[in-house]
Amino acid sequence: MSGNLAEDCDYLLTMFNPNDERYNLTTHFGQALKNNRGEPINPHLRTIHIAESRHCFFPQHFSTTMLGNLKKFN
Repeated sequence: MSGNLAEDCDYLLTMFNPNDERYNLTTHFGQALKNNRGEPINPHLRTIHIAESRHCFFPQHFSTTMLGNLKKFN
């Protein structure tokens, strides 16, 4: 073990919630995040990113709908 996460893993995945108010985003992956009243259009939108990999091209980015309480991803 090197102590460097990117060197020790086969795949390094990250998940991002673009609706988190800390980031103050209006669009993500070309999609509007809020309607004209400032309400989230898709509150369950998440993006998954392959940041490092020994076995495939990286970086790669995927948009998904996540219902964590139901363990459901689309």
